[in-house]
Amino acid sequence: MFFMRFAIDAIFLDDEFRIVKLVKDLAPGKLVGAVKGAKQVIELVSGSTPESFEPGGTLDISPV
Repeated sequence: MFFMRFAIDAIFLDDEFRIVKLVKDLAPGKLVGAVKGAKQVIELVSGSTPESFEPGGTLDISPV
């Protein structure tokens, strides 16, 4: 989050697109330590992560 000017939501996923960790409103200049099992992260505008997203849930990511 260095050099960012705004907060984000970060969704950490494993290799099967399961949510390992969800960090909402991650402020500029703040860090998230290593997330065990995470293989990728999706960054969204702060506050835009659906309320139904929670650790253990799975995302269905399909090409358009």
